[in-house]
Amino acid sequence: MAGSTSIYPLSPAHILLLAVNFASTPDLESLTALKNLHPRVLTPQKTLTVLLFLPESLHPSVYIPLLDSILNDVESHANSPKNDTHEARSKVEVDTSAVSELSEKAAQHRLDRLLETVPKFNAQEHAGEAEQQNLVAAWLLSRSKNIDTETGMLSLVETLLTPFIGRLPTVKAYFNGTVKVLSRLIYEHHHTGDGLPIGEESEREEPGNITSVVAGSLTQFEALPSTIGVKQLLSKTSQRTVVRDLEILAIPYLRYRERDAKLDGWKVVWEWLVSQGIRTNYEVYMNWDGPQGCGEEEEALMAQYASTGMAACYLCREIGPEIWDMMKKIQGRIVEVLGLRQFHTGIISAKFNKEVYLRSLTPKPTLTDFLSTRNALIIPNLESLDLLGYLIASAGMLSLPLYSAAQIRLSGTKEEQRTVLVRFVRNGNWMKRTDPEWKHVIEATRWMRSPAGIFEQLTEEECEEILARGLLSASKFKIMEDIYVKNPVSRPLGLQKLEKIVLEAFQEFYDNASNGNKTRGGMKNAQLVLQILYPSYSTSLALTRASRLLNATHALSFYSLTLTPGVPLLPVQIRINSDPVSLLGRLLDQNASLYHQLNKLVPLAKDLYFGTAQVKPRTPTEQQNEEEEVERRVLGMCIETALAEDDFDTAYSLTKSRLKTPEGKAAPSKDVDGGQHDESAWKACFQAGRYRSHRLPQRDDDALKRLEMQMELLAEALRTCPAVACNQVLSEWMRKESEMASVLLREAEEDEAHAAAAHRVLSANSNIIGGLPGGWGSNTSLLASTVPKNTQEIKIPSTTVGESEAPMGLFAVAAGAAKALGSSVRPPGVPRSSGSQPGVNVISRPQEAAFLSPSLPPNMGGSPPQKQRKRDIVGGMVTSGLASSIGWVLGAQPNAGGK
Repeated sequence: MAGSTSIYPLSPAHILLLAVNFASTPDLESLTALKNLHPRVLTPQKTLTVLLFLPESLHPSVYIPLLDSILNDVESHANSPKNDTHEARSKVEVDTSAVSELSEKAAQHRLDRLLETVPKFNAQEHAGEAEQQNLVAAWLLSRSKNIDTETGMLSLVETLLTPFIGRLPTVKAYFNGTVKVLSRLIYEHHHTGDGLPIGEESEREEPGNITSVVAGSLTQFEALPSTIGVKQLLSKTSQRTVVRDLEILAIPYLRYRERDAKLDGWKVVWEWLVSQGIRTNYEVYMNWDGPQGCGEEEEALMAQYASTGMAACYLCREIGPEIWDMMKKIQGRIVEVLGLRQFHTGIISAKFNKEVYLRSLTPKPTLTDFLSTRNALIIPNLESLDLLGYLIASAGMLSLPLYSAAQIRLSGTKEEQRTVLVRFVRNGNWMKRTDPEWKHVIEATRWMRSPAGIFEQLTEEECEEILARGLLSASKFKIMEDIYVKNPVSRPLGLQKLEKIVLEAFQEFYDNASNGNKTRGGMKNAQLVLQILYPSYSTSLALTRASRLLNATHALSFYSLTLTPGVPLLPVQIRINSDPVSLLGRLLDQNASLYHQLNKLVPLAKDLYFGTAQVKPRTPTEQQNEEEEVERRVLGMCIETALAEDDFDTAYSLTKSRLKTPEGKAAPSKDVDGGQHDESAWKACFQAGRYRSHRLPQRDDDALKRLEMQMELLAEALRTCPAVACNQVLSEWMRKESEMASVLLREAEEDEAHAAAAHRVLSANSNIIGGLPGGWGSNTSLLASTVPKNTQEIKIPSTTVGESEAPMGLFAVAAGAAKALGSSVRPPGVPRSSGSQPGVNVISRPQEAAFLSPSLPPNMGGSPPQKQRKRDIVGGMVTSGLASSIGWVLGAQPNAGGK
């Protein structure tokens, strides 16, 4: 049958072998004719199998019409004739020379060997229409893989599949999920740094890099695990292209995968999306509605879509207004997409179970763990989204990452929340906040405590206390007074708590002040903070004490006072001084002329004392006693300074006119014998009494007057000093007594010399006058009567002077004291009789009585009244002092009533 054009004698094996020969040539016209001649042999499946022998480089446009005819024949198969008529085939002639010489067995053998060289496509021929379409679709997919494998030309694959996308769903899914994705990945979107298509590894890429995993064929790309494929598709995505790449690369790719592979791939998408940061997520959620249209998995995928957005917010470590605004919009977008129309940012339900969310917190959360389906923080529902909204707003106020805000809200201890609140109140340039900014901070703090719950561990009073301290530290006294003092109805803090806060702020300003003047600097703030409550709203002891300290410090600021040379006195040095009144001693040392300003120093000292003394209730008597004690201390300091300035007259004047002894009033310290004595009073008297001026008096009268004044002061010191100081005071008394005796002796000697000189002059004048005619002899006796008759008889003992001028000796005073006490003991050196001994002038009993009691009337024994000397009065004072201070030396036992 060589060269014959008749086909009838050919077996099915010859026909199929001839069709393969036409396809591989390729001779599509003869193949089409052969198909039309023998449709029962060249069925659609066998025809499609034969078409696999077409060269892969052949342009699809050449054989697409044949594929269309096959698909159209399949589509019209039900309406086609069931038998081939001889008349239909009689006009068709085909060249059979290629197989005409082969036996049927040889043709079958050769055909079987050829069929083994082409891939099988997984579709079987059935009578149904859908099965026939699947047959064509299966051939197209197989042909596409062959073309890509043999040529690597994806453009030929696209040309082949494009005409069938609208007719064959399987082809459409394969084209969109694999061919088009790979084509875009390689040619349209991404290139490596060296300009190589993805899938070709550059020299700079590490062997394990994701960009080197994808092979260059459809078969290999399709065989990749979905997790690797997704990573490959998103490896070069930028913030600008992320939405596009998700929609045209990742989603089509995953839709074409099997269910398990699809879910695994989506898990990679969510993890990748969270890892890209909040800015990329913001771009995604603002422009992508999520994986909608994904079939039965859509609901679960949409929930994951929402959870991913929430996780991206929680795991974001960036802060700033832009970041928090992005988070708010992501949250709102999630609510919109999920359709949670009832969502609101009101108070969290009372059923809010913090423990459920607490279990989802870890110190360092990982991406995989946080995206777990068991994480209550990212399970999208009204409560979790509500919590997210509160946390975003709170994180913005606190300038914290969202996850840190969640930790403070859910797991923060009371101390941690207190620390965060203090940092919030005193954050940034908080000292220069304006009044509206401070009001915003106050409102934000109250909101974060309730309803947000960020500071739920703190009580309302504790939060308000932190706010109040911040206001005072920032010198916002007006706002402080308006909010916490003037409105008693809504006053969040009690008066007692306010006093404590005000006093602590006062001390802070006071201690940090560099100058004591209350009109500037820290002292000005200390005064202003005190005026918030004092005296309009409270005059408590503590506030009064602070006010007095402030006034004292202000008064001291006008004087030159240093504790360290060259370093001005700081207010804090005044407050912490254990004896602040002693600072006046230094003040007088450095400003000696101040001892004249006693009226300023005494109030200053009282303010210093009561401004630093322990706050305790005092009775009016105790208050008066302490004030008198302070006044006496200041007088003592002024007296000491006056003496240092050689101003004894001022010292004496201060002692006599201002120094008040506290007998029966104050509660001075007790000494060993149980007596009560005032240290300031007796020491001041003692210092003035023992003072020795470096300037000698010009006249003996001045010296005698000074000695009398000093002995008067020593007598006062002896009256009030403790027993242990009696010896010292008495020793000084004896020295002054000796000095007075010397002065009196010197005066007596001068009087004696003057009297002797006057006697000589009178004697001489008497002789002259008596010899003159009509002389004045009758008056001589009158002149002579004024002079002692025998000047040789006037002798002054070496140890005493005349009875009318001699000072009392120490033992005479002691004897007087013993008699006043009714004691039989006499001091050594005093005789039992009242007679005189040589060299000793003993005071007569009437004089003794006057000495012991200067206030008694003159001697009633018939002698004329005698004027009491001041020295006798001072002697009485000494006797009184002896009776109370050294009576034990004489054996006296003073008792009540002076008996």
